[in-house]
Amino acid sequence: MINQQITCLGKKINIRSLKKSDEKIFAEWQEMEEYNRYFPNINFLNEIKNKSWISSKLIDKRGIYFMIIDANTMSNIGITILENIDYKKLIASWGIYIAKKQFMKKEYVFEASNLVLNYAFKNLRLEKIYGCSLANNIQGRNFHKRIGFIEEAFFNNQIMIDDYYVDLIWISLCNKDFLNSESYKNY
Repeated sequence: MINQQITCLGKKINIRSLKKSDEKIFAEWQEMEEYNRYFPNINFLNEIKNKSWISSKLIDKRGIYFMIIDANTMSNIGITILENIDYKKLIASWGIYIAKKQFMKKEYVFEASNLVLNYAFKNLRLEKIYGCSLANNIQGRNFHKRIGFIEEAFFNNQIMIDDYYVDLIWISLCNKDFLNSESYKNY
């Protein structure tokens, strides 16, 4: 990880850099079948439960991995990620995973996303963040648009979920668009 001592504080959510002991937390997170069909990497939870995953991320020089924490209960509720950070092109990949259903409300996901995107654009001085969404994830696509992402490209029949193919959508957010977005202004 680029910096192992990052903490960003919000109103309802805090984010902090992952640490080795978080692998115990990941092991406790339960699979949510209904949620996975809207997530481009359906094996993500299994991947992060593998002890080698967190070990590899702690030494990743091109990624920053954050635990999302409910500020009220101090409960670990998910992770958000900046990966493949390219300091020459000033771009990175972003993702978020909420592991506890009661925290899948817009205000929690919205604040966690704003914290990490704000960090990426202001502290890392990145120009563009990109990610993926599934065409069948209407709620997720609307959320991405609300925080300023645009849908750049569609990849037809890219991901198989429940024995049928779903289109994958490439999304992106530029620094200036984030700073001018409703999301940033209301944050």
